[in-house]
Amino acid sequence: MTNAVELTGVAKTYPGAGMTKALDQVTVAFQRGTFTAVMGPSGSGKSTLLQCAAGLDRPDTGQVWLGGKEIGALKEPKLTQERRKRAGFVFQAYNLMDSLSVWHNVLLPQRLSGAKADKAWAKEVLTRVGLAGRENDRPGQLSGGQRQRVALARALAARPEVIFADEPTGALDLTSGREVLALLRESVDTLNATVVMVTMTRPPPRGPTGSCSSPTAASSATSPTPALRRSPSR
Repeated sequence: MTNAVELTGVAKTYPGAGMTKALDQVTVAFQRGTFTAVMGPSGSGKSTLLQCAAGLDRPDTGQVWLGGKEIGALKEPKLTQERRKRAGFVFQAYNLMDSLSVWHNVLLPQRLSGAKADKAWAKEVLTRVGLAGRENDRPGQLSGGQRQRVALARALAARPEVIFADEPTGALDLTSGREVLALLRESVDTLNATVVMVTMTRPPPRGPTGSCSSPTAASSATSPTPALRRSPSR
């Protein structure tokens, strides 16, 4: 099984009082077709790990490979082009455009990248996340759980190499949060997606299809160190 994301010797320090060392020579790989949860308390470096892996932030040192492409040293606009082509994102705050319908929110990343929108696939994705018939609604007409489903559909519609999810259930109630996690899991099992998620909480077990593996320390980020929980596709 090949890697969808790989970091080698990645370090990141933020300037300021005390010079916060968020990542310290981190080496970790995320295989294709897996769901990985990076868990840890606030300040442990997990969001910095995701941002560096996704090309949203630049490491001070080290290499970052995304979908087989080394992106750590890329300059703009090439970095943005590679990120749009290879990565999808699901954020805690949804990051939807309130002035656009659900349909146009889902297609927006493809249009920004200049790619021809795959409308048939976008429609199928919306059906899979339970939003068939809501294409013309605006985000303000949806619940928090439904808005996060739109964000997931937007990520899946572009067929990215990997989906990065940053606290995707942080603003949701327990029931909606579990539904979103189940959809992320399903995207791995049925769509062959790769998901890397950061969270402060322990994801629920997979149930009858299996359970996540035991946590394994995967970096030397600022203490307390984030832990990885991997769950392969079936």
